[in-house]
Amino acid sequence: MSFSDFFQNNIIWFAALIAIFGYLMFLEVNGAKMREIILGTSQFIQKTNQGAVLIDLRSADDFRKGHIAGARHIEKKDLANHFHGLPKDKTIAFYCYSGNFSNRAITEMKKAGFSNLVFLDGGMNEWQKENLPTNKV
Repeated sequence: MSFSDFFQNNIIWFAALIAIFGYLMFLEVNGAKMREIILGTSQFIQKTNQGAVLIDLRSADDFRKGHIAGARHIEKKDLANHFHGLPKDKTIAFYCYSGNFSNRAITEMKKAGFSNLVFLDGGMNEWQKENLPTNKV
């Protein structure tokens, strides 16, 4: 049996193999994009030290109790009202309680035309777990 006969007799399996390979490539590309957006604490500190605009998405009460130095407070629900005041040419670094709100904020910001966006994996919970410093108002 030649390869072409084998291929013709098993075309469905070859199509399935190509589809699975394509899907795995899609997942890998999207995973690489997310690894650029979701930062651990040390990467997050590097971004802020490089001049990223730091935004705390938590409640005003929690911001007053302790926030990362240099953070600007914008509650998640009010973020869209502040788009005009945020630079599109700088990296914007978000954090919230655990990272969930930050991820959603990035989705909103991308729709509004922002591109250099990152967030702290684990949010303030991770920051405090690592005993990193906070400022109080």
